[in-house]
Amino acid sequence: MDKRKDIETEDQELSSVVSLVDDEGNEVEFDHLMTFEHEGKHYLALLPIDDIEGVGDDEIVLLEIQEGEEEDLYVPIEDEKLLDAVFETFQKLLDEEEEEE
Repeated sequence: MDKRKDIETEDQELSSVVSLVDDEGNEVEFDHLMTFEHEGKHYLALLPIDDIEGVGDDEIVLLEIQEGEEEDLYVPIEDEKLLDAVFETFQKLLDEEEEEE
């Protein structure tokens, strides 16, 4: 859960709470902002509810959704170029949603 990007989220409506377990076994709650597709893969955009070391109040967490045998896995995006591209897709989709409102 260590990959994230800055974004302003003041006017966003937050829809649902997601609980994930971090690398140390601690449960962490997030507001689910969006699930979206980028180049054939699915991603989650999450806003931490709980304080997370190294994550600011204005930062989101982007995770890749990988299908596991019994349940989906939520994996940090390690490649910086891919992270930037996924974030750009997220921003574009967020802008489109705001224009529709």
